[in-house]
Parts: sequence; C-alpha cells; structure tokens
Amino acid sequence: MKTHPAETFDCDVLHCDIAPIPTQALAEMVARVCEKFDIPPQACTLLDPSTEVDGYFLCGDYRVLITQSDPLIDKTRFNAAIPAQAPNALLPDATRMVAEANALTSVSVGKGLIGQSMLPDAMQADLGDEFGVISQAEEARFTLSLLAELVMELLKLRPANAVFWCPNSYILSPTTFSQLAEPKDKLALFIRPHLFEVHADKTLDGHSVGVTASGSQWLLGRMVSFRPSIAPEAFMVARLLQFVSFCLLRNQLLPDGDVFGKDANEKIRIHYQNGSGEGPDKIWLELEKSAELGINSVSPPTIVKQYDGTGVMVAQSIDGIDEDSLDPNDPIDAAILDRLSQLRSPEGAKASTTLMQTAPQAASETAPSAHATRPETPAEQPAIMTDVDETPKGEEVEPLRPFGRARPSERMSIEELRRIGQMHQTASLPVKAPNFLQKLAGRFKSGQS
Repeated sequence: MKTHPAETFDCDVLHCDIAPIPTQALAEMVARVCEKFDIPPQACTLLDPSTEVDGYFLCGDYRVLITQSDPLIDKTRFNAAIPAQAPNALLPDATRMVAEANALTSVSVGKGLIGQSMLPDAMQADLGDEFGVISQAEEARFTLSLLAELVMELLKLRPANAVFWCPNSYILSPTTFSQLAEPKDKLALFIRPHLFEVHADKTLDGHSVGVTASGSQWLLGRMVSFRPSIAPEAFMVARLLQFVSFCLLRNQLLPDGDVFGKDANEKIRIHYQNGSGEGPDKIWLELEKSAELGINSVSPPTIVKQYDGTGVMVAQSIDGIDEDSLDPNDPIDAAILDRLSQLRSPEGAKASTTLMQTAPQAASETAPSAHATRPETPAEQPAIMTDVDETPKGEEVEPLRPFGRARPSERMSIEELRRIGQMHQTASLPVKAPNFLQKLAGRFKSGQS
C-alpha cells in the first residue's frame, strides 16, 4: 500500500537543562534500539559528519540523525502547534512547557544513506521519485516505530519536559508519549485526532465541527477526515481510528463509495478526493445512518460481511431485501433466493472471500515485512458494506478510481433487484473497537469537557 511520500520522520524533545548526551552514549542507545528491529549492532555505523554531541548513523538500510541544540532559541513552530492540540488533557500545560524549554534534541530517521533532497537535480531524475523516499506502508510503519523507540530510550538518558511528534504535530508530556508509544502498533501515537470547523456558509445541516486523523497520510496514503455531523466528537474519533486500524490490518484501503459501521444499523460512507498541490489525497467519512444516534436514512440492499480481528471474514448477510416479496417459483426470484442462501452458508462465505481477494486494491500491495510492526488484534472492527447494485456476477471488477459512483438516493425496488438477477458483489466488514482505541476516544471526550 502506497503512502504519501516522506524523506524523513522526525521528533523533537524539549529539555529544561543544558546537558547534551555524549555521542558515544547515543551510539550505544541507537545500537540497542536497532537490535529490537532485527538490525544487528555491527550494522550501526557512526559516520564522519558526527560531532561530540551530534550523531549521524547508518543502521542497515536506514539513517538516524540525532542533533542536540543548546540553547533553544526559536520556539515558533512549537507555539504554533499548541492551539491545534486536542484533547488538551494530553498536555494541559503545553504553553508553559514550551516556554520553560532551554534545549532541544532532534531525532530523524530516513531511508538510505542520504535523502533525495540532498542529491543534484540531474541525479534525482536518474534515480527516480522514490529513491531515498519513504512511500510504502510497511516501511513507513517500520520507520515511525523505530523513531518512537529511539525517542523513548532518549527520554531515559536525558530528562525532558515535552515531546513534539512532528509527523502529526502532537505535543505530549514525556510520560504520555511513552504510554502512546509503548503498544506494538503505536496507532494512538501515529494518529492525532484534530477538530476542525467549517465556515458557517458551508456547514452540513447546521453542524460545523468535524475531525481529521492527522498523520493518516503517512500510513494510508490519504488524509482521513470525518465530515461535520451531529455525532459526538468521541464517536467520530473512534470511527476514524477504527477505519485506519482496519485498513492497516488488511493492508489496503476500503474502496471509494463503500460504507462501513459497527453493524448493519450504522453506515458511514467513504468518499475519495484528490489532493491539491503537493498535499496528500483525502478520504472523507460521512455518517449516513446510526440507530444509536437516531439517524435513519433509506439505502439500497447491502451485502454485509463480518471479519474477525485478523481480517478473515467469518460471516455475511444481506440487509434491505424483503424476501417475502420474492416468488420461489419464478426463475429469477429463485436465483435471488438461492444467492441469499449461499451468502448465509459457510461455502458462500468461502467463495466470497476468494472473490474479495480480487477486489479493487492499491497497486503493488504486499504484506508488511517482518520488520514492520503489526496492529494489535482488535476485539471488534466496524462492518463494511457495499450497495449490491454495483457489479453483476461474472463482470470484471474495475480498478480503484479517484472518484467512485454516486451515492444511491433511495432503496432499490424488488423489480430492480429482479432485473439484475444473481448479482455478486464484494463488500467488507463488522467487529469491536480495540480497547486502546476506546480508551483514546474516552480520553478525547474527557479532554473536551
């Protein structure tokens, strides 16, 4: 799965004291951390640009740069990030922490010996756009995880009062940073839920607040946001995190135009949007139906597939069809009833799983490498559903496109269903939110109160 390209991932650690760590101690720290990622200590080399307090390392296929700036003078970027922090409960004294900082340690991790921007233009053209650039999901997660582990070790060597996680502009206390970075998948660190407000003239039914999953572009290749809705902020945060988590679990994006939710009574539509300039492409999530929140919309019949925590489909059903209106003596109706029966049978689930593997997915996708950290097994995932009036049985599935089909505005009639007969369409997923996602959503909610 391709991601939005990055030359490096960086993190800044703010200190009150001016007491840099000797480079030799940094070298030992880097070797210890890299060994956890199957990079042997002998593959970690301290390079000539290093000084007594700044270390430039080549560790296998990755480079690590640690610089210590004493004193810290320019705090502009840290102060600019403070108003966007949500929930503030993660570092309520961010303004004071930044003001008290007198020193800075910057940790940077990239791919290869040098980054693309350091090459002459002619050489960049010869080597291609992806040379020295992190642009695949597995290597992005590996690099982010390596960076997080390096920072956690650094915090043990030198006291700090704040950590600025640059990939999503999180400002965190050292304790909170370590708590978010400790889990194997580190999703709570990699994704920062960020509230945004739409201009009054562009509000959706009078609702102007949505949520963006800042940092999702480095994991999925697209910035994922929840459009303003009547849903509580904690609800939108939880669904954003579940969406990102499930896409990572399957190592592919859910298609444009699909819907997902925790069950058939909840539907959230997925919309793709091209990015502008050098910015990432986007995914917008739009709440269409939620029995829990009292939102009930009319939608076409939908195949609902339920997956377990490892991404394997365990059951499927169909929503929105009145079987009593079908005549078993009519050949077409009988075919529809037979298809519904197949969907409910283990054999039908197996057949659909095979078809699902040929469904649209990003080009050149592979399973994450052994070095990449995997998501923690979620106890429950949302249900993914697809309207059944999209791909007739036997028709080749089209590749993923920037923009999907228009949203159906009303329920399909039995006559329309009969016309398309034995249609066969892959959909995708139910299950339960991972505990750590629930905790983060709860923390987000409490931070806004």
